Order: sequence, then C-alpha cells, then structure tokens
Amino acid sequence: MDIDLLRRFVLGECNASERERVARWVAEDDGRRGVIEAVRRLLDEPQAWTGEFDARAAWPRLLRSVRRRERIVQVRGERAARLAGGAGRRMAAWALAAGVLIALGVRMSWRPLARLLSQPAPAVAMRSVTTRRGQRAVIALTDGTRVQLAADSRITYPAAFTAGVRAVTLDGEAYFDVRHDEAHPFEVRTRTGVVRDVGTAFLVRQYNDDARLEVVVAAGRVAVAGITMNAGHMLRVDSVGRADVTAVDAQRYLGWMHGSLVFDDTPLGEVAAELSRWYDADVTLADTAIARRRFTGTFGDEPLDSIVRALAVPMHVRVERRGRSIRFFPLPNHR
Repeated sequence: MDIDLLRRFVLGECNASERERVARWVAEDDGRRGVIEAVRRLLDEPQAWTGEFDARAAWPRLLRSVRRRERIVQVRGERAARLAGGAGRRMAAWALAAGVLIALGVRMSWRPLARLLSQPAPAVAMRSVTTRRGQRAVIALTDGTRVQLAADSRITYPAAFTAGVRAVTLDGEAYFDVRHDEAHPFEVRTRTGVVRDVGTAFLVRQYNDDARLEVVVAAGRVAVAGITMNAGHMLRVDSVGRADVTAVDAQRYLGWMHGSLVFDDTPLGEVAAELSRWYDADVTLADTAIARRRFTGTFGDEPLDSIVRALAVPMHVRVERRGRSIRFFPLPNHR
C-alpha cells in the first residue's frame, strides 16, 4: 500500500476509485484500521516524519526497529502493545505509528519522534457535547468557530486549540460557521471521512448507523474526498466511497436550525429516522419495501400526529401508534 495514498486518504484528498482501493485493503484485515490511525497521528505532527520511502527495504527495517527498545515497543499484527498509564498509552500509539510507517518504507525523522516519545506533550483536555433526540445545541469553540448541533448527535473537541490542525470529531449532524485560519486548518472528522474548511460555513452529516457522509456548503468552500466545493453544492459519499456532487439550495438542508423539517425527494426510511430524532419517538416501518418511497414536504412546529397523518396518504401507508412508538404499514393494494 502506497504511503502517499494513505496520507491523501486521511486528508480526504482521494478520488472515488482510490477511496475504494483503501477500503478494500482495510476490509481484508481489521488490524489495518490501526494503520490508518497511525498515519492520522503522524499527519497531526508533520515534523515527525518525511514522505520518502523505499518499499523493498521496508520489512527488514521494521524487524530491526521493533527490537530497539529505546525507540519502539514491539509491534505485532499492526497493533501497539498494551502499556499501563497515560504515558505508556502514548508511547504505544507512537510506537504503532512508527512501526507502521517503517513497514511501509517511510524514512523516519527520528529526532522529533524521539522527542515526542521521551517528552510527552501536556494532555489537552477534551470536551464533548451530546444532544438527545428532540434536542439541539449551540457551541462556541475557543477559536471563534460556531457550531449548531442537530438532534441525536455528538461532537468532541479540545478545550483549547493548540498549534497545528484544529480538529473536531462528529457523530451525527452539525452546522459549522468556521473562523478561517490558513495556518491552522479546521477539520471535521467523521467515521469515514475528513471535511476541511477552506474559509466557509457548511453542514456535515453522518450518523453512526449510516455509512453515508453528506456535506452541504452554505458559504465559501470546503475540501472533502479530494474535491473542493463552492457554496450551493452538496457532496454525498456512499458506503463504498463513491462521491457525487450536485447543486442544491443549501437553505433547504439547514431548515432544522430554524425549527423546520425539510424533505426533498427523501426516502421514507430516512423520513422515519429523522422524525424519530426530531420528536424523540420510535418511528419505524413494518415493511422494508416502503422504505424506498420518496416524500417531499416541509413542516414547521406541527405536532407529530399531524405530520404522520400528512405522510399517510401520499405514501399509501396505514399508521399504528402506541405511546411514543409509531409504525407505518403498507396498504394492501400498494405493497
């Protein structure tokens, strides 16, 4: 595996075929997820390594290096050895990073890396905000970036940004109004992709139970999956890494920030999931066949019962409700 390809994959700069190649490579051995994390760690500290590599000499150097106790703990199966304590975990993580990159043929700049191993950086306090179903939150980051977090979502970020990349992790949906700083790029990391600010305001959506990543640019530009998008465009990356960019009315995707639910040719399965998050209810489908039926409509502050009734007729479904549980059934003549 080409180290530069992994670098570009971590930075979200790969095209669809390259992302699919990396995904297949990782799928062959679950331990290779550690390789991706190793590359991600070293990219956060660019002075610790160089991009020069010689694949033919890779494995012999790895075998020699893992025996040097003063530099690296033993690496087996691309996983770091378990060490006790915070300093031990940090050393294990860097040992994994070093071992993996040596295995890939990267010539390490050992002096900066040794400094990182021998003098662990002060721990940066991390904060996390989680919204339950039916909740939203507004977060002001220390760099001036403003985040609006949608229902049933979670964001993790440092209490204070230090030198280097300003990175946050998202599970769910959030709108970012980023204070741009070329010297300190802002990144949103999701389960399958990295979204990098190029001076902009944008929406990122990827829930933990959904392999798809969606990014909508409201202002400025965003770089993701090797593609730079301008305002008024939406990128979707599917479960196998295929990317598709379309022109959209960005405000339609930001309606939740103003108390509106907007569905635009949305599959009923996704509508049900969104209603569950918005109203803290369990909205499910009795037949997976109806999940593909598509709905277009906008709702304000209507009660859930009103929305369910509005869906029933055009979607040709029957509704059963028991407390907070709502279930859609296909009508007999519309299966």
